[in-house]
Amino acid sequence: MRYLLSILGILLLGCVPGSNYQGNDIINKSILAHGSWDAFLQLDTVTFKKTTRLFLEDGSLEVEKDEAQVFSFLPTYSVFLSNDTDYITYKDSILYASVRDSVVTLKADQEKLLHRIKAAEFVFFQPFKLKDLEAEVSYTGSKTIMDSIVVSEVQVNFPNSKDTWWFYFDDTYLLVANKVFHNNRYSFIENLEFQRHKGLLFNKHRKSYIVDSLNNKKYLRAEYFYGF
Repeated sequence: MRYLLSILGILLLGCVPGSNYQGNDIINKSILAHGSWDAFLQLDTVTFKKTTRLFLEDGSLEVEKDEAQVFSFLPTYSVFLSNDTDYITYKDSILYASVRDSVVTLKADQEKLLHRIKAAEFVFFQPFKLKDLEAEVSYTGSKTIMDSIVVSEVQVNFPNSKDTWWFYFDDTYLLVANKVFHNNRYSFIENLEFQRHKGLLFNKHRKSYIVDSLNNKKYLRAEYFYGF
């Protein structure tokens, strides 16, 4: 009887807000909806162009830039990022970077560029990069976003990071949006279009808004396009 009550308690825990089990379960189902974990592990190389448009608070365009990004996982891990001013390669645990025609040699600057690489990888390979055994994952309930989309909200806190992330999954477990609290500011990112490449579903078009804690939009800060 005590065993049955324990099992029942575990099942009930997975269905209420605040449950780590439910949050991870949603992430795993989203990974499957985006192509499966096995397919991600078999990914060799992904090459694409990322176009970023930044906007000022008055709605005017601040800057538009293109960047080539190449992530290789098999047979060895390497990354290549290149735009009009920067050239960054990382291979065999060695970083080479040229920023505005100057080779980056200072350790502090190299660490910033390594963080930039990790951030670019984390952003593009969602939801796969949410499968982090050390992260604190919590299902925080059902929400309605973007006026009419009912989603499951999952909060994620990563080790050694002050940022807080919220990820939003629709009824098919597609990752349709996320929010991040970074540098005392909330950003809400909408995943508007998807595209399939090498058996996986990636983002094609995203918009990022500055919002308040209740997701009320203040202004459009950025727009992103990804093309293979």
